[in-house]
Amino acid sequence: MILWLLLGCRPEPTPVLPVALPAPAVALPPRRIGYVGVIVPHRTVVLSAHGIGVVERSGFEVGEPVMSGTLVATVRSPTLPAVIEAAKAEVEVAIIEAAAATQTADASHRRAEEAESLLRRGAIAQTEALQLRLQRDRDALGARQKNAAVDVRKAKLDKWFADHQAGRLVAPFDGRLSRWFVANGERVEAGEPVLRLAATDELKVRFAVPAAHTGRIGVSEKVEVVLDDGGGALDATVDHVAPELDPSSQMTFVVASVVTQGDETLAGRACHVFVGH
Repeated sequence: MILWLLLGCRPEPTPVLPVALPAPAVALPPRRIGYVGVIVPHRTVVLSAHGIGVVERSGFEVGEPVMSGTLVATVRSPTLPAVIEAAKAEVEVAIIEAAAATQTADASHRRAEEAESLLRRGAIAQTEALQLRLQRDRDALGARQKNAAVDVRKAKLDKWFADHQAGRLVAPFDGRLSRWFVANGERVEAGEPVLRLAATDELKVRFAVPAAHTGRIGVSEKVEVVLDDGGGALDATVDHVAPELDPSSQMTFVVASVVTQGDETLAGRACHVFVGH
């Protein structure tokens, strides 16, 4: 500095650098958390064949509505109608035989009573009365056996008829046909699935939540369901939160009731579920 003064020079002023001030903090809206889910019917049923037969569909295609009590398909046994007719004929014969045996037993009973009266008056020998009593007992036993045979044959007919009715696959509730397991005219074995029906009166959304987020969702909480195909958003209420993690995925599964407003076509559609509106 002294040297500069001595030389008659002034030092260059030190430049002033601009100071960067921090920007004011902006409050961001809370980020919503979305989870992958799918809309499902709250109940489904698989109708299976009760016996060996050939499937005859009633004309319903997958996705079509089906009313409760509607015949959806029939599993027809090629031999069952003939078996039922033969069983009916056997029942008719057994009834005729039982009626005849009952008449014979009644007549034997009357003869045995008359013989007892005659025996008390000394009009017949004791051996003759004994023979009539024995015949009465044999005829009574025969009548019981014939009537029992009627019950046995009726039970067989009922079984065959029940098998025939079991071949009629009827919708147990209102819903939609969601799948055919076999083709029309295909042969099936007893217990083999034929079709699946999904209820449409109520829909659920099932979604998976990571373990770290499990505590953020509780029963009765409101969530928003956004359809992945751009079909809009729906409101839902959480019904159930699994008490433990799924061991394979390490996720917690949650189920919520969806407000569908009568749209029955939502089942099976993919979606994202958002917590915190």
